[in-house]
Amino acid sequence: MGNSSPREEDALVSEVFEEAKRDWVGPWRIVRGVQGLPGREAPPGNVRSKTISVCRRLLTEGLAAGRFSSGQEFLVWDSAPDETLWRIQEEWDELGRTPPYGTSVGSLIPLRPLTQP
Repeated sequence: MGNSSPREEDALVSEVFEEAKRDWVGPWRIVRGVQGLPGREAPPGNVRSKTISVCRRLLTEGLAAGRFSSGQEFLVWDSAPDETLWRIQEEWDELGRTPPYGTSVGSLIPLRPLTQP
């Protein structure tokens, strides 16, 4: 991960943000994007660190994290980005591995622009 440039991370953030305008973005999507950056052969801890960094940027640029209710309504967490990131990291720890495709554990669910219904 250390080999990726800020420009490459910027491109990933822009790509994920645009995708979130059209559809929910799960954590696996961000992980997959991070793994596609140069240096992707890095240890899982580096993938996690870079994924959290990308999530931080997405949250501060206007995406919201949350979870689905049993009725499939997306419930936005009303918290500051730092608190949201803490929750994401806690749930990642509980999962015990990199979130695979389709993971539906708490904040490891989609990000979506706050302006979207």
